Amino acid sequence: MSSRHRSLAAAWPAPAGGCDCQLGTVALHNLDPTCLLVCCCPQADDSDDEPADRQAVAYDYLLPFLPPGMSAVGTAGMGSLTREQALSVRERALKALKDRLIERANIIQARLDEEQAALTRRQASYARDRDALTPAEEEEYEKAVEEAQFKIGILQRRLANHEEAALQKYYELDKRLRADPRLDVLLTPI
Repeated sequence: MSSRHRSLAAAWPAPAGGCDCQLGTVALHNLDPTCLLVCCCPQADDSDDEPADRQAVAYDYLLPFLPPGMSAVGTAGMGSLTREQALSVRERALKALKDRLIERANIIQARLDEEQAALTRRQASYARDRDALTPAEEEEYEKAVEEAQFKIGILQRRLANHEEAALQKYYELDKRLRADPRLDVLLTPI
């Protein structure tokens, strides 16, 4: 993990408690594979004007973190979680999202470092062989440098956008967890 992303990981806020929001039905639209929660829709669209594979699919974002035997909101026979179980579910969900977001940042950073290293190698090679290059080779070098700088700029913007969006995604999950009725036990005083 790069030092930049270690500091990003250290900057993640601790989960906070207390919220009186209501949880809608979570729908998976598969637009952002790095998200635990892709979007929150009041209801999944059941209209027949879209092909079946394009319709939103209901998805319980908390299901992978619930203890065995627990299921989706509103199902019969659902037991309630103890305070310790609810805290564990909450922490595991937040940690899973945080880990995915940091992993994505590290992937982008690695690609950026790779492009910068390739550009540095190309510039060193050009400086060493400058006198022996033909005009066509110099033109090829200039095009390659321009393309590398373009890629580096894109990767830098992508990393900056990811870092901005990562905290927002974390806060959205935290808010959604505080509003989830299965975790209401965390909102009651001890």
